Amino acid sequence: MTAKVALHDRLAGYSQGGADVYLTKPIWPDELVLVLRNLGRRLKLHETDDGWSLSLRDRTLSGPEPWQKLRLTSREKALLMALIQANQNTLDSVALCDLCSDAESDEIMSKHALEELVARLRKKFKAAQPEDAEPAIKSVWKIGYQLCLKINLVH
Repeated sequence: MTAKVALHDRLAGYSQGGADVYLTKPIWPDELVLVLRNLGRRLKLHETDDGWSLSLRDRTLSGPEPWQKLRLTSREKALLMALIQANQNTLDSVALCDLCSDAESDEIMSKHALEELVARLRKKFKAAQPEDAEPAIKSVWKIGYQLCLKINLVH
């Protein structure tokens, strides 16, 4: 928002300043509200279009494209939730084994079982992504695994 109303100032604001909207003073409150609503709507659409969404209710993972929909097992969901919530989306193998273990039987998942779980999940992602896409889950040497996609949790 500026007091500069000359055409060359407005053009410079768009071309050099990168302005989406050039508002001059005085501004009418109704105009400001409409501009902010439109920008908010555009940002919200952009936010939801670029990432994946994990539905906590029905264990489905939906991608940015309508055809990208994956059904997950409860362990795959637990693994993804742990990685989504982890610092830098990275967790060590021991923590992942613990988090993905069966709570009812008190049986801790082995590292080999974790590797198989990650391999199955990678295979599902690979089938739903373009060939040149970055892997969804990467191995981190001597640590564990890192989630490389943005995934939003949907309740």
